[in-house]
Amino acid sequence: MPKCPKCNEEIDELSVKVIDHGSLYLDSDGKPHLDLVSDMYGMSYVETCFSCPKCGEELFRSYREAVNFLKGGE
Repeated sequence: MPKCPKCNEEIDELSVKVIDHGSLYLDSDGKPHLDLVSDMYGMSYVETCFSCPKCGEELFRSYREAVNFLKGGE
């Protein structure tokens, strides 16, 4: 079982936080409108963070690295 490089505890899963960055606008009637922040291809900007479930420290931002770590490849 892999160990967290921050707290050295054995872990068999990671906590995942997904953040979809966007902006909220209010029109003159007070109605909110969500406008997702887009990159040059028109896609919203999404950030993913993989953390240790025991100490809460962020370990990875890449899905591939997180899976490789859990499979024992660190």
